[in-house]
Amino acid sequence: MGALTNSGIVSNGDSPFGPGSYSCTSGKINGSGRFNVELGEAKATASGGFEIKNAKVGRVDLVLSPTGPGSIESIELSGAGMAGAQLLRARWRPAAIHSGFKSSTLGAAQSRLWIMEVRPIFGEKDFYSPITTPFGYFGSTFNADHTSGGINFSMWSFQRGAAEPPIVQLSHLLAIGHPQATFGHFDHEGTGVKLRDWNPYEGQKIASTVLALRIEPGKPYDTYTGWFLDQQTRQWRLYASGRKWSEKRSVETLLPGCFVEVPGPPHIERTGHIMRAADFRGWCQDDKGKWHQLDVMNGSKADANREQTNCLWSLSNDGWFRMAMGGMIHYRYPKGVDVTAPAMKSMPDYMSEAALKQLVLPTSIAVKRIVRQGSKVHVELDLQTTAKTRSKAKVFFGPEDALTFDHRWAKSQDLGELAPGIQRVAFDGAPASGFCRILVTNETGSTFTPESTPWK
Repeated sequence: MGALTNSGIVSNGDSPFGPGSYSCTSGKINGSGRFNVELGEAKATASGGFEIKNAKVGRVDLVLSPTGPGSIESIELSGAGMAGAQLLRARWRPAAIHSGFKSSTLGAAQSRLWIMEVRPIFGEKDFYSPITTPFGYFGSTFNADHTSGGINFSMWSFQRGAAEPPIVQLSHLLAIGHPQATFGHFDHEGTGVKLRDWNPYEGQKIASTVLALRIEPGKPYDTYTGWFLDQQTRQWRLYASGRKWSEKRSVETLLPGCFVEVPGPPHIERTGHIMRAADFRGWCQDDKGKWHQLDVMNGSKADANREQTNCLWSLSNDGWFRMAMGGMIHYRYPKGVDVTAPAMKSMPDYMSEAALKQLVLPTSIAVKRIVRQGSKVHVELDLQTTAKTRSKAKVFFGPEDALTFDHRWAKSQDLGELAPGIQRVAFDGAPASGFCRILVTNETGSTFTPESTPWK
């Protein structure tokens, strides 16, 4: 084992001994073996405990050099030299910071739509800072070169290690905002669905990301629709829409949360000394259509209650909420953290009345009537879209309802191109009774009918 250096593990510049003076520091090495100990310019030898009587006050390095085989489990420092000291790093992979946001003016009203802007503070390493929702995550990764890995819209169905529930209870996507994007899934921390194969920020430098999320409560599903602000056109665009099982409990009000974290397992990700941070601002709309600034940030009590945490909740100089994690400085929050932001002096362009009218589905398709004749099923559809080109349609069908999981349907069939308005289509090979789901793809993305339609 080579020398172990903890750069800046002790900083006692506020010590009553005064800068440049010397003090006594005692230490204990929990482990085995014998070590040469250096605390700044002071030195000692230890096989367990040690005492350094002339440690210089200020920021110093603690260096342990083994004289032979041994191990270190932990190091404890105490004594007069620790007066006013700070812990500068507690773990190699920094713990994430979490917050929730609310409005002091919302009162008892319910929020069904929020808009959040995330302004990353770029540094030398990447980080992940999505908005948290009742269904999962909606947000972006930010890279050190000022680019983004895209937007994550992940809807959870069940936790890792749990048995899969009946298919009707699974979260499922209804629409995605690009014709080349795909209806994907994930199964690492848990199992669910997400949009894949589309990064709307590809090739762009990111100053901030702006997202909007709407909930339509219902039984047996709550429907969530998410949009992003196109940085180049300054127009709102659909990113994804999906449904989450809500038979037992529907979400009546929607408010955002957020976290900042370093992706990657602790034994690989070793950059806890590097700070990651982002600024946030946002608004929510009440059930009467009035907008309210999200002016209160509630820091996670679980994060704040750690004995030493490298999480910092604060405000930026221009009044945005700031969340920072990692870095060399640690903090204590004995009473938790609540931060209040001042009122915004002006509204951004994406909050204008004209811009907010863009928060709609660009394409919708509904089944008006379905009739089975022999092995053929005839369907009357109503297609509404802002697409300027024709839409391609495909039907998925079979004896069992497979929601929008195309690989689980028994059969599928192309239906050709459709123009907007009322259209009639038919498909062959249908069982005596069954279900169908129709998918439409055009320049605005891909959209399923909101429900599977049965026939008998």
